[in-house]
Amino acid sequence: MTLQGYNVISFDSIYQFNADEISQSIQAIYQNIIDQAKVNYARFLWHNFQSPENFGKVRMAAMEKFLQDFPNGVEQKRYLTAELPNLPFENRKFDLALCSHFLFLYSDK
Repeated sequence: MTLQGYNVISFDSIYQFNADEISQSIQAIYQNIIDQAKVNYARFLWHNFQSPENFGKVRMAAMEKFLQDFPNGVEQKRYLTAELPNLPFENRKFDLALCSHFLFLYSDK
């Protein structure tokens, strides 16, 4: 979104780490995510991805773009270390807020 000219701020507790540390974390969990996608294959809609392996390839390409942008983003305060439920933002700071992992990873709760 930043490359398209939008003003975007992202927050996550993982942003306390540097790009190399985040990359190591991504590499450490990558195969587990692909294995989980295979086990839960029938629970996914595979319209945008041909397979769990293709899903992994696309996700890793996105992660590489993120990791390349991360140091500049931290410097520009586009990536902030924070976590729900206590966020360092004023009321009405944003026009739109997305919280994908909260919605999708914890939907059973």
